[in-house]
Amino acid sequence: MSKLTDIKDDFAVNSHTEIQGLDDAISGHLAFTEHARAIPNRLLEPKGWIPSKLYSNFIQSKTLYRKHDAAHDAKIALWLAKAKEQAKQFYIAHQAMPEFTGISKAELSEIAKLSIDENILQELPEILAFKGIILIYLPALEGTKADGATFLLSDKLPVIVHSIRYPRMDNFWFTLLHELAHLCLHFNNLDEPIVDDMEDEQHVLKDIEIQADRLAKTSFVSKVEWRTATVKNTSKGDDIYTFAQQMQVHPSIIAGLVRASRSRYDLFSDIVNKVNPRTLLKLL
Repeated sequence: MSKLTDIKDDFAVNSHTEIQGLDDAISGHLAFTEHARAIPNRLLEPKGWIPSKLYSNFIQSKTLYRKHDAAHDAKIALWLAKAKEQAKQFYIAHQAMPEFTGISKAELSEIAKLSIDENILQELPEILAFKGIILIYLPALEGTKADGATFLLSDKLPVIVHSIRYPRMDNFWFTLLHELAHLCLHFNNLDEPIVDDMEDEQHVLKDIEIQADRLAKTSFVSKVEWRTATVKNTSKGDDIYTFAQQMQVHPSIIAGLVRASRSRYDLFSDIVNKVNPRTLLKLL
């Protein structure tokens, strides 16, 4: 049996790790129904999300993610289910995708440098497919606090889903590198999906999130370069652009790092808001 046929068969019925016996199937269906009923139709209908068609892609909400409330968890569950549906479609359309064998810290730095080209966002899914990684752009439902997520499709194919929660390039690239950092550092932790809210006050308390944050940051600017960088204390936009050119990354990323390091999110708003990734990806 070919790899593609094997994957298609796996898609036709839920994998053995998701449904194990009739009791589990019934409890899974009841849980999904409860989630779906918690979400107003006004949020689902404009997106064309049909809960009954997402059931086979349902990922139960037992994730490495701090619980909020039933309505929020329901939205996360449906978002992940939709992402899984799109990931399957992407895989079937990319039969030549290689098996994922890992991604190195050096490769993360190379990907960070792609940020210079603002038009690269549309090409990133194809670029990452060559590494055996599926990248899905999927805005989350209204009121959902999720920047991105990482999970395995059919127990072996890594999927990154990017919500493009904020219309800023610094947030786009930090979220992407954070999720890639999970693949680099925590691939063996992906028995359950990892859903990330970058503004969660408990986000930094988790070891895997601390590690992913650090690797994402050093993928843009190394520890040595950042330690000696005078741009950290600047108030001049020209300094941001100059340092970004030296680091070969998008200027909004440097502006974002400076804002975060100083907890001054009023700084350089013109730079971080200059380019809207949602517009570039035609997701408005």
